[in-house]
Amino acid sequence: MSNVRAARVYRECGLMPRHINRIENTHDGWKAASKKARSLMGNGSVIALVGQRGTGKTQLAAAMIGETIKQNVDDTWGADPKWTCYMTATQFFMRVKASYDGSRENEPAIIKDLLRPPILVIDEVHERKCSPWEDSLLITLLDTRYGHEKDTVLISNQTPEDFISNVGPSIADRMNEGGGIIEMNWQSFRK
Repeated sequence: MSNVRAARVYRECGLMPRHINRIENTHDGWKAASKKARSLMGNGSVIALVGQRGTGKTQLAAAMIGETIKQNVDDTWGADPKWTCYMTATQFFMRVKASYDGSRENEPAIIKDLLRPPILVIDEVHERKCSPWEDSLLITLLDTRYGHEKDTVLISNQTPEDFISNVGPSIADRMNEGGGIIEMNWQSFRK
């Protein structure tokens, strides 16, 4: 694997520089959450990182993306590093809505494109409107990735109970098989 190529993929995966340039956290709870999350990866898991703002959820997901890139950049990612593997829920829904205005993309093409990366992180899940349209799209995306054994990480600033209520029983059920909810319930690092 080329370090230059891995760095290029990491830069172009959708993460902001703040998360790419940070080192891993040394907080005991964060390290335990990281170990648990990484142990769940590799079989099409749906993993949720939940907790209040500032506990390092996105940073943990960035570390998971980095590890996945190092393991897959040559074999799975081929010559096209411009795969989205990090986006907010709003970015996902905006991309789909944009396809309704004569874009070259359409819903099936977007789902197919988001099936490509070995890991997909969807941040700010709590910000979605929970409409039937959003619920259906999110379930379709996660079910497709689950069926193709591609890991998906959902991030939310909610309690585990509120998160399950937000995503609904279909997604919660898929999380029971090999994935799960990791609660990051310590004080914010931003204080």
